[in-house]
Amino acid sequence: RIVAERTGGKILIACPLGVTKQTINEAAKLGVPVRYVRSQAEADAAPEALVISNYDMVIKGVFNPNRFTGIVLDESSKLKAFTSKTKRYLIEAFRDTPYKLACSATPSPNDTKELGNHAEFLSIMSSGEMLTRWFIRDSMKANEMRLKNHAVKDFWRWVTSWAVCINKPSDLNPEYSDDGYLLPDLDIHYDLVEVPLERLIADSADKKTNQLSMLPSINNSAVTMFAEKRATLGDRIARVAEIVRAHPDEPILIWHLTDAERDVIAREIPEALIVTGSQSMEEKTDRLEQFSDGRARIMATKPSIAGHGLNWQHCGRVIYSSISHKFEEWFQSVGRSHRYGRKGQVHVHLVYAETEESIVRSLHEKWRKHEEMTEMMVKTMKESGLENDIKHQMQIDIERREVKTDRYHVVNCDAVEEIKALPDNHIHLSVSSWPFSDQYMYSANVRDFGNCDNDEDFFRQLDFLIPELLRVTVPGRVAVVHAKDRIVYGTKNSHGNMYIEPFSDKCIRAMVKHGWLFMGRITISTDVVRENTHTHRLTQTEMRKGGERMGIGMPEYGLVFRKLPTAGNGTMSDEPVTNTPEEYSLARWQVDANSHWRSSGDRLIYPWEREAYNYDAHIKHLEDLDEQGRLSRSSMSEPIPSDNPLVWWDIRRQDVLNGKVARANGDEKHICPLQLDFIRRCIERWSNKGDRVLDYFAGIMSVPVVAIETGRYGIGFELKPEYYDIGARYCHERAYEKELPTLFSMDEECETCEVEVEGKKNLSA
Repeated sequence: RIVAERTGGKILIACPLGVTKQTINEAAKLGVPVRYVRSQAEADAAPEALVISNYDMVIKGVFNPNRFTGIVLDESSKLKAFTSKTKRYLIEAFRDTPYKLACSATPSPNDTKELGNHAEFLSIMSSGEMLTRWFIRDSMKANEMRLKNHAVKDFWRWVTSWAVCINKPSDLNPEYSDDGYLLPDLDIHYDLVEVPLERLIADSADKKTNQLSMLPSINNSAVTMFAEKRATLGDRIARVAEIVRAHPDEPILIWHLTDAERDVIAREIPEALIVTGSQSMEEKTDRLEQFSDGRARIMATKPSIAGHGLNWQHCGRVIYSSISHKFEEWFQSVGRSHRYGRKGQVHVHLVYAETEESIVRSLHEKWRKHEEMTEMMVKTMKESGLENDIKHQMQIDIERREVKTDRYHVVNCDAVEEIKALPDNHIHLSVSSWPFSDQYMYSANVRDFGNCDNDEDFFRQLDFLIPELLRVTVPGRVAVVHAKDRIVYGTKNSHGNMYIEPFSDKCIRAMVKHGWLFMGRITISTDVVRENTHTHRLTQTEMRKGGERMGIGMPEYGLVFRKLPTAGNGTMSDEPVTNTPEEYSLARWQVDANSHWRSSGDRLIYPWEREAYNYDAHIKHLEDLDEQGRLSRSSMSEPIPSDNPLVWWDIRRQDVLNGKVARANGDEKHICPLQLDFIRRCIERWSNKGDRVLDYFAGIMSVPVVAIETGRYGIGFELKPEYYDIGARYCHERAYEKELPTLFSMDEECETCEVEVEGKKNLSA
């Protein structure tokens, strides 16, 4: 109303079928005229500024979104499905509408992540951006995500910056009275229908093992669930009829799920007014109004038809002849009677078979999560206020902490500020894994590189770090950046298709822009089978449906950069990395100089593997060949195998028109994730013992730890206090282990030391 008065434009209200008349009546009580329309012509001709229509009309495209100043979605959980046609149409059609309002009691009925669809509709943030910023992917389930533990408070502060959650007036202001806005008592009756013992036994037997289940229950498949409902149909409807007969004078609302249930209800309860999906829109509306007006005492229909928006406070007894895992359907349909204005208790009867106990538990669990979400949002809203500005609530200060010894120096700090304090030409090697732009938010601190809106913001931050890294690096020495190309999912773009963003290429351009020389790209193959569990873009099932949509495994990269040597030194570094033939053999060079690196893995092998890949064993084998004079100087003797289809390690380079097939390659099935040995190989190849090795995004200090182990001086900067604490402890443990004397080292000590050892003989015994 206010928007219409101030702008002079028209406002379109979209709502479920049957709700239009109630909304018009309720608005009239407030002195706000609303007109029901079925076309753009009717909307233009209406004298009222507010017009209303149902979702079916809106989705059909009968209205021109550009003709409206504002759009209101009543029961906006229509947006919940990430890939639904309804969601995509509403978001795209009303993207440029100046004023938008979404109203729902269940904005995210299945999962908190569904709030992203509301944020996208309101033009706050895309759902994909929300997921990458505050959620983390479940490593064991495709498309499953959960809210990051450290991001919970920040996420809800963000939500309350554009949304309000109101259960009662006092949620807005403690001084407001809640009179008239307290929900009536809700009494849930669990009407259990027994299943014959012989069928219980037969149905509970595992089809593969023939073992019986102690607690029989149907699984989650729709086929099994509806087969069970068909088997218990008669008993369940008989129980429904008993409840109806026990309350002859009360209005009763019966919810059912299937047409078969509807037919039996119509036969067993002739008084029931039936509303079906096959009826015309006018007939459905008329029948719903008959129940609303009290002309019909008993009505039976599906939650999908009338479960949203309607006000039936006059009905205090609700019967479910069937239940499912769909929490929103159940919660919203209960809310038709259990709502403000109801006088007296509401009785809800759940009629279900004893094999459906798991469905009841599922509904209770989703109900609990819904209440937790509501409580968290109301609490955050009260703490932040209605004028919440999320930008002012982000953490910006950090308490600098450090541990400095003769083996390592780790600092809890902002890397950009800390690196400025380092002297020129101080670092011999840096190895660091960069944050993946806006894909992950590691902490609530604005100094966190992950707290950016897009790639442009991310690399703008790096423009402050990269020149400093160049300044502090010894001339001629190396910086290694670990990176990976990013998957952009369909939820994060307008066309809904997945594609790959060449993030590693952007990292290269960022470094080269500030004077670094790009020396090469090391490819670290990843486990395509494990990656398959994270996303549907690799699954064989989806490949069979439409292979053109599918992706390939995503390798990781070690991007190698070099600082120019001091003028006059030619190509040599001011402090060259030198090795003797014994320290760095030809065999090791043939493996390390390759752009494809394998991880030793350090894991249990799979049944089909005779042994896991071992880097040290690979080197030893090549060194043995060299001793025998059999290590080739003109071609690689033993290629580094990969099981990732992205790394085509078995291409035969002699297989050309005038060439011959050199040899066949075995079927390798090793799965090797990036591990500490990648860091170790970088350090051993591009630094000398005693050199200073830096990781400016150190995390839990993996690089400083390996530096300590290999006789270098480890330096690490980390912003997140929790990561720093863990990493500092790791560094302390590794340094302590390096300083522990051994029997052989003690044997070489002076006589004084031998006396001390002798004096402690009984103690050590």
